[in-house]
Amino acid sequence: MNHLVEGAKLVQAIAPVANGANGDYIKLCNAAMCFVIVNMAQGNGAQPAITIEKATGDGAGNVPITVAVPIWANLDCSASDTLVKRTAAVAYTLDAGVHPKQVIFQIDPAELGEGFGWLRVMVAASNAANIVSAEYLLTDTRYKSSTPPSAIV
Repeated sequence: MNHLVEGAKLVQAIAPVANGANGDYIKLCNAAMCFVIVNMAQGNGAQPAITIEKATGDGAGNVPITVAVPIWANLDCSASDTLVKRTAAVAYTLDAGVHPKQVIFQIDPAELGEGFGWLRVMVAASNAANIVSAEYLLTDTRYKSSTPPSAIV
């Protein structure tokens, strides 16, 4: 049986914070896929944009991703746990509905482009009543271990 901590790596990108934030950069060389999971307790109708940035190093050569990626969203987690597939894109802007929300980006490290092996998530500032957090889920990791190598190098 493949266990989450032995076959995947879960990394906190953004600790819960008000009004948007930039996540840590992570190195993707040990994973076949990266899911960026953003949770928002939206207490104000401001519509923050969520973007993904790729880099050639830990903050070096950083630019927005240019290849559209699969995105799923649940725009009212209090009503259901159903994620709805959205149009593939390089960014996602939340709607104005004041609900708890979840957005997931699927990033294939092979599609970032030559030399780009790092990424981070960014949630634009919106309103102090909007609390955001994010995680990176690296799957199909190269080194199966009860203590996988760090992705934040």
